[in-house]
Amino acid sequence: MFEYHQETSVSIQSLCSVLDVSRSGYYKWLNHTPSEREPEARQLKKPAKESFYHYKGLFGYRRITITLNRGSKEKQHDKKVIRRLMVQMGLKSHIRRSNGYSTKTSYVNKEENVLNREFKADKLNQKWVTNITHLRYRDGQKAYLIAIKDLYDGSITAYKVRKFNNNGLVMETLNEAIERNSGATSLLHSDRGSQYTSKHYR
Repeated sequence: MFEYHQETSVSIQSLCSVLDVSRSGYYKWLNHTPSEREPEARQLKKPAKESFYHYKGLFGYRRITITLNRGSKEKQHDKKVIRRLMVQMGLKSHIRRSNGYSTKTSYVNKEENVLNREFKADKLNQKWVTNITHLRYRDGQKAYLIAIKDLYDGSITAYKVRKFNNNGLVMETLNEAIERNSGATSLLHSDRGSQYTSKHYR
């Protein structure tokens, strides 16, 4: 018993119409010669995507680049390349809006703004920035997160999570940062909240 198979042909124009692409775009893709960087870029897509979802979409291309570079001993990746790949994959970080929460200054001990929005550092432990934010969990309960960040590479020098927002939370975190970086003479920048303008902090 023989089976008969009828062959059918579909024109390139019809396929392009179904896939919503132009014929010129199809032939350009067909005759495209990959550059030397394309295989490397394809290999970067997977770890970039994994890092993006690992941090729940909160990291943009700059912080994703820092994360990937920390895990790579062979080559440091350019943030422009990571940005292009994330755009191609449709990965866009969530913008966290301010909720208006802050603490008022209780003691007049305001220092000059030495940092003056110069957020770039030339070496580790040159410039630190710090702040406190509050988190809600379970049945409306609050927790307070404080972190000290190094502006050179965005690394977290020290952090704490506690139930109470007080001077002890700030001092405990600051002491830990100093212990971890013995001899550092960093510029430490903060806002003018009550903890950072207290006598104890000064």
